[in-house]
Amino acid sequence: MMNRYQLRIRSYIRACLILEGIAIFLVVWLGICYASRLMPGGSVGIAQKINPNTACAASLERLPNIGPQRAEAIIDYRNQFDPEEPVFICPDDLQQVRGIGPKTVESLRPWLSFDVLEAGE
Repeated sequence: MMNRYQLRIRSYIRACLILEGIAIFLVVWLGICYASRLMPGGSVGIAQKINPNTACAASLERLPNIGPQRAEAIIDYRNQFDPEEPVFICPDDLQQVRGIGPKTVESLRPWLSFDVLEAGE
């Protein structure tokens, strides 16, 4: 027969094992979510590349480091120009938008697409 002290220790050990299992599950789950967000085409992230010349605010917000304010800033900036001509030809052109700098552009590169025809076409 176990005394109170031994029963208490056994219950602490069980609690620690349960908490350890939960912690391992959370670390693995968060790692999978984070990795799929970082990989273009990830199941949690973005299924296809986004063209900032034509994307709506909701699509732009799916990009890393782009929230509602930056998405609206991109749309406001591109609305200042002729809608028939692309405003953004390469990722670096997004730096013209207020609040978007070189670091943000680098994080966006893998997810951007620019369907711009060559001058001779």
